[in-house]
Amino acid sequence: SGTDNLKSLLEAKADVDATNDEDVTAFDCLVRSYWSSREWQYYNPESNYCLMPAALAGVSRHLLMAAAEKHKDDLAVEKAIWLRRNLWIVRSAIEPEVPFEMRVPRRGVLQGFCDNLDQMYPSMTHADIEFEGEYAAGRGVLREVLSTAWQELAEHTFGLVTVTPTDPPRLYFPTSIPWGSPDLLQQYEMIGMLMGLAFQTEQHLPLPFARPLIKRMFGIPLEVEDLKEIDPDLYQQLSNISKMSEEDLQTLDLNFSIHEELDGKRRKIDLVFGGDKMTVTKGNCDLYINLYASKKLEVSEEAFQAFHHGLQRFCPLPFIVAAKTLFTIPEFELFMGGPDEIDVEDWKKHTKYQGDIQPTRNSVIKWFWEVVFKMSQSELRSLLRFATGRVAAPLGGFRYLSSIDEPIPFTIALTDKPNKKLVRTFFPRAATCTHLLTLPRYEKAEDLEKYLLSACRSEMMQFSETAS
Repeated sequence: SGTDNLKSLLEAKADVDATNDEDVTAFDCLVRSYWSSREWQYYNPESNYCLMPAALAGVSRHLLMAAAEKHKDDLAVEKAIWLRRNLWIVRSAIEPEVPFEMRVPRRGVLQGFCDNLDQMYPSMTHADIEFEGEYAAGRGVLREVLSTAWQELAEHTFGLVTVTPTDPPRLYFPTSIPWGSPDLLQQYEMIGMLMGLAFQTEQHLPLPFARPLIKRMFGIPLEVEDLKEIDPDLYQQLSNISKMSEEDLQTLDLNFSIHEELDGKRRKIDLVFGGDKMTVTKGNCDLYINLYASKKLEVSEEAFQAFHHGLQRFCPLPFIVAAKTLFTIPEFELFMGGPDEIDVEDWKKHTKYQGDIQPTRNSVIKWFWEVVFKMSQSELRSLLRFATGRVAAPLGGFRYLSSIDEPIPFTIALTDKPNKKLVRTFFPRAATCTHLLTLPRYEKAEDLEKYLLSACRSEMMQFSETAS
């Protein structure tokens, strides 16, 4: 009730004042007080669990919205840190009782999540997930699993999303899905859970959502301009129509109906009742364009609601509402997918070196950066993913590189010279949890370039007993 909410807020404020610690917020105290005062058997495998029960979500919304207002003029990276920190407060207040274990082949990650959907819970940051035949677990593996699952999502194997024809491409939901498909709706729920898990673990997604879908998440009305990202050719056609004279429109002989392909069949759709008998004129052209664009921007309501339900299990509704206040749409796109380009100068500037390595004097380190500076953006992303499990540079640059908001800089270590009789000793190794790249003490720059590029290829990107 409203009275109970007010009481909880006042108690949280009193708890903050009592701590006399400026780093402790009312939200901290509210969440910890809520969970410590209740006997919850929360993580039951058969329950439809979520990160924040309705009672806690209701009172938290006020605190998060007020804080989001204060932070909305901050830098995008500071906003992201604030949002993840508060998500982590909620997640860390709950002790999981049901373990999540999953062993999956590298080409079957999404199917693995589908098969284990009823065991996915919000504190999966400590889940035991491994690739079959590889020997590592931890945050780095979880980041790699999320990236791999999201890439599979875009490969049309499951048919859950469409990929926009833009550069870079984005993901969008289909206009409709087969009626009466509970398994399919569960898979859309899984997409939401994976996105929420990525938000928790600071993992950028290889292909973020298209802007119209983000606006839909935030409850922001769509515009004709949004069609540019989903169907740029149609957008251009409608833009041309808007500039036509009455005479040109008569030549086209348009009416308020369109044709679509659905399940291999062509069907007519009226944009208004009796649309096939309503001619497009200069006077109603804008209405026609808006209705046409709105129809093309539609997504399956069932799929979207299932996705949104899954997202709320890992990123509760108060956080989604706060994110709408906190981020601009371009900032939220960065929060989801990270920067489009990797700044090598910034990467090098914020790199640490293990032991007594002197980077300006060590030939292997100098060769390494010479190779990296020659790499394309695609190769740089592959190197970053190999070494850290990430698909994009951190928001704000490499000085913000962290793991669950714990600062962990990119670090290079050197090991023994490679053994010419053992090819595997020529390959670099990575510990993705700690962002550590270990290079052999190569004798030639050519060897470093050859084996570094080979290690970064997707078919070589797997964990061994030395990685984590």
